[in-house]
Amino acid sequence: MRGYKTIRKITPGTGPRQGEYELFDLLDALKPEIVKYRWSVSDVEVMHLPSSNININELVDYLPHKVLWMSGEELYELSKSISTTIWGAFLAFNPEDADFEYEEAPYSEGRPPSIQHPAAMIEIQAVDCSYFEVFARDTAVIELLKQHFEVEAVESI
Repeated sequence: MRGYKTIRKITPGTGPRQGEYELFDLLDALKPEIVKYRWSVSDVEVMHLPSSNININELVDYLPHKVLWMSGEELYELSKSISTTIWGAFLAFNPEDADFEYEEAPYSEGRPPSIQHPAAMIEIQAVDCSYFEVFARDTAVIELLKQHFEVEAVESI
């Protein structure tokens, strides 16, 4: 399996400068695939827009296993309130394979380039508020990614 590092957004993004993008832009480009899955969110650090009434950092930290499960639509809607995604591990599962307790929560910093759970279909890693890495078992996700972003291949292990 091959993953891709996002270099810059080809189509206009929500960032203040040309080519800048945020989690919402990535999820918006992949939305036809994103909404099919349940997502685990862990090791997350984001900055929210001032108008946001939710703090995902605090929410995830409050949970016993530090993993938040949500639908693809919920993740998409939540991403609209995020101004900067610093770190985060976002894993997509078929609904029947989701909502379990991880033995070890997925993490973003210093992890090997691959999908961290064998049942996950997609993994999006936010890396130091600089870029995202996307790994997917379905080529449709990668094709959507390439339509909207300049990417660089990342060999997975």
